[in-house]
Amino acid sequence: MTCLVHIEFRARPESVEKLLGWLGEILPDTRCREGCVSVSVTRNQDDPLNFAFVELWDSRQHYERYFVWRQEQGVLQHLSTMVDGEAIFRYFDIVGL
Repeated sequence: MTCLVHIEFRARPESVEKLLGWLGEILPDTRCREGCVSVSVTRNQDDPLNFAFVELWDSRQHYERYFVWRQEQGVLQHLSTMVDGEAIFRYFDIVGL
């Protein structure tokens, strides 16, 4: 079943431009992964340090395999240097209404 993954996080003020540039470099690899339908990066209009990934995957299992791959590459460790606090992960089913 299709899975919408929502990941919300806060960027460190001094890292916003670096974060955006780096995401622009690595997201093409995400979009090419098996099971990835789409990935969008959003930024809160009222709080410009608040970002969210909105990702659509063929299944949660596809996303989880992708996430392990990113962990193995050290991407999450690098991301943690630009983020303030812990990210919030949520997984949604598309109900089709």
